Amino acid sequence: MIVQILDDEETMRELKILFSKTPVSKRRKKNKKELIDTTCSIFVDGVLVCDTIAKQNPLDHYNKIVGRKVALAKAISQIRFLSPVSSTHVWFQKRREKRKMIWSIFHKTFGRWS
Repeated sequence: MIVQILDDEETMRELKILFSKTPVSKRRKKNKKELIDTTCSIFVDGVLVCDTIAKQNPLDHYNKIVGRKVALAKAISQIRFLSPVSSTHVWFQKRREKRKMIWSIFHKTFGRWS
């Protein structure tokens, strides 16, 4: 998934967001159940800036979309020019709009309730 976005200094950035499942050889097991974790890697202008993991709970069934949503939410909160700030902060509305745009593209790409 590729997103064109402005950072806090109004410079156009290209975010390349990649999702992957844990390889079979590295999957965790709990009571004979294989747990599949989802990784979200975000590259800004070709440089890896964030790599997060959404871990599957042993009580849950694997759901690809939910794993991607959780991993992306974690990743967004770690990127400096996307992370939430106080509602009184100057950049509050701009950052909120940037996050909305990313989620909109996510839902168009992967389907809202798939």
